[in-house]
Amino acid sequence: MNVKRKAWIARLFLRWVKFTLVCVLLLSLPMFYLNMKPYRVMPKSFIYDDGWQHRGVCNFSKISAAQITTLHDTDFELNMFVHNPKMDQISEILYHSNNLKDVPSAKLVKAFLDVFTDIDYVIDIGAHIGSISILSAMMGKKVVAIDADKENLNLLCSSVVNSSLQKNVVIIHGVVGMSHKAVTWAYQTNGNHSGNYVDTEDITWSQKSGSNWSLEGRAPFMMDNMIDMLPNMTTSNVFVSIDVNGYENIVLSGAHLFFKKTKVRGVLINFKYHKSKPSGSFIVQILKKTGLHPYCYLNNTLVNLERYKISNWPDQIMWI
Repeated sequence: MNVKRKAWIARLFLRWVKFTLVCVLLLSLPMFYLNMKPYRVMPKSFIYDDGWQHRGVCNFSKISAAQITTLHDTDFELNMFVHNPKMDQISEILYHSNNLKDVPSAKLVKAFLDVFTDIDYVIDIGAHIGSISILSAMMGKKVVAIDADKENLNLLCSSVVNSSLQKNVVIIHGVVGMSHKAVTWAYQTNGNHSGNYVDTEDITWSQKSGSNWSLEGRAPFMMDNMIDMLPNMTTSNVFVSIDVNGYENIVLSGAHLFFKKTKVRGVLINFKYHKSKPSGSFIVQILKKTGLHPYCYLNNTLVNLERYKISNWPDQIMWI
């Protein structure tokens, strides 16, 4: 082979190498600008409409303005993507918190999972951007994160990928309630994703008394109960978190069969909108029938709430 031909082959090879490198860099950019490693697999994500339908909810191009915050713990660091903390209430709490113990719900879940090490699945209903989901996955639990807000799930998905938790987390874009029925999802359009809720005839604005939310947006959605949405967990030890801004009672009203067929070891519930209301008494009645008892942490001590008036209970209740 003459010298000219060798030189021509060498130049051709160099051009191929340069072209390949450019392609790799272009394909990797969406990951790099999120401070992620390239080529990571996306977590499984679905929309539930009378059956699971595989849908990709991760859209990194929409979260270029997202911020990362870190919650420190003695066992690990929790890195999470958050909304603009000046606009979203939950993101503000997470963004300005330095330690995991500064976030009440996360503190309760961490304490529960440290004791009940045999939990197989954590069901996070109303996951928002996923502080409980990411925490549980970091602790080695299988997680099903459910939320109706795509932008919340997009950030949650990014946090999952960033921490390499894809094998532990399944994401569902859906609404959990009493049955398969059409509902209206009410949401804010001002950038606050913390006050969205399901607006049906079963929940009235009176449950929102004292709030200053302005819910300008309305969207149709399909609601399904827990046993239909999660039929394959009937032999598992399960922990359930329910934080859905006032319709926690509606979630539980459709959960009877799920609780009957599944080993539910604990439930964390947002009780803020149910104190001194019929919905609060209903929640207490349902969960007591399952054999669970209400607790909270007071000065780092687990306190049984059964001897206190429901109206005096804190916002976050752990049923064990």
